[in-house]
Amino acid sequence: MKTDMHIHSDFSDGANSPEDIVTAAIDAGYETICITDHVRRESEWLGQFKAEMDRLRREYGSLIRLYSAMETKVMDFSGAIDAREEFFPMVDFVYAAIHRIPAAHGFMTGDEIEDTPGRALENWFRAMAAVLDNPRVQVIVHPGHVFHKRGIAIPVTLYTSLAEKAARRNVAFEVNLKYRVPGPDELVILRKEGVRLTTGSDAHSVKEMLAYAGWPDVPDKPAHP
Repeated sequence: MKTDMHIHSDFSDGANSPEDIVTAAIDAGYETICITDHVRRESEWLGQFKAEMDRLRREYGSLIRLYSAMETKVMDFSGAIDAREEFFPMVDFVYAAIHRIPAAHGFMTGDEIEDTPGRALENWFRAMAAVLDNPRVQVIVHPGHVFHKRGIAIPVTLYTSLAEKAARRNVAFEVNLKYRVPGPDELVILRKEGVRLTTGSDAHSVKEMLAYAGWPDVPDKPAHP
């Protein structure tokens, strides 16, 4: 089943409209997609986004299974995400991502992560463990990318602990095709612990979405949430 559960539109930082994405996905033979856009607490467009997604389901629902999601950033060690309560009924799924690692002073800089990787890993683990307890969060997207892009290995013990918790809490981990995370060893851990997996390109344009279409090496045909 050709599925992409993470495609950004021009409601946030994508290049194409939701309708452009939907029609291109139908033409390319997708069966399921999820249009996913970044939100912040101050975002004011969620109502328009919901209305447009409802319209697209009415118009194209017989041709493709269409979901909506908001990608939110993890704010601190409490499990808080950058979204307001009234946002949650406006989307099908809530995704959480650690774009920046929380710290006592706010967020760690890139230099701090590279100079003190042990502290960065500890802070990341604390933030991940906390957000897994957030009842609003259903999917963790591009997990560990902040380390993978710097060549910093996540200890097996930390990843296993998070996988165990994700399985208990029924929170999915994304297999992110763009950033190639989780890595192969991490996927073994996730499968062993029974964590649900979802596949996403993290595309920011139709062209990018289609570049990832039909990739053969997604393990175990991860299912959407």
